[in-house]
Amino acid sequence: MAGCWLAICMAWLIGAAFFPSWQRAWWWTLYLGLTAVASPICLAAYGIDKQQAADKQDRVSERTLHLLALVGGWPGAVLGQQFFRHKTKKIVFRMVLWLILALHLALIVLGLYWLMFRKSS
Repeated sequence: MAGCWLAICMAWLIGAAFFPSWQRAWWWTLYLGLTAVASPICLAAYGIDKQQAADKQDRVSERTLHLLALVGGWPGAVLGQQFFRHKTKKIVFRMVLWLILALHLALIVLGLYWLMFRKSS
């Protein structure tokens, strides 16, 4: 799911560069751009935290991981949990991440609804 969403983000950003009509939805392009930038950063943060945990070094804080997911890195957070098998057993951490995912899903649904059913002007 997260990988597919990143592909959609990239397709939209490329399309917005070539189709001026897509540029009217600047807020959608901004959201997808943030997702495309923040996701790899969030994925890397999960990998760094996993490695630091294994090496018994200072860790990336859970607050930082959640903040990265909140600003648009949620696909990277989902991929990081699956790929690195990291932060999968901490129930509270997972619950907060699921709340962040629910928020982003609501934003995506509202954004798609607005794009599909807005009145043309």
